[in-house]
Amino acid sequence: DVMERCEFPTHTRIVQQGEIGNAFFLIQSGTCRTTVRTASGEQQGKKMTEGDGFCHLALMTDIIHPFTVTTASPTVVWKIERSVFVRVVGPFRDV
Repeated sequence: DVMERCEFPTHTRIVQQGEIGNAFFLIQSGTCRTTVRTASGEQQGKKMTEGDGFCHLALMTDIIHPFTVTTASPTVVWKIERSVFVRVVGPFRDV
């Protein structure tokens, strides 16, 4: 299988700000919120729901996550890791 189905309960961190990303996520159901730690504290960011995706740049390169993604309700996402994406689609060159 190319994508992995993952289920997360409410208040679960899927992505942590500052960690290196290696996967893309697509929300099947549920709600997630982004937060960003700054010098002045934690800032609320975007609300994401069914059909939204996040961390697409992690499919192409080692990128440090600029935000944290946490579930705001029970959430189901589909995850594809970079190694699988590259095997199926091929590496990104000159992007």
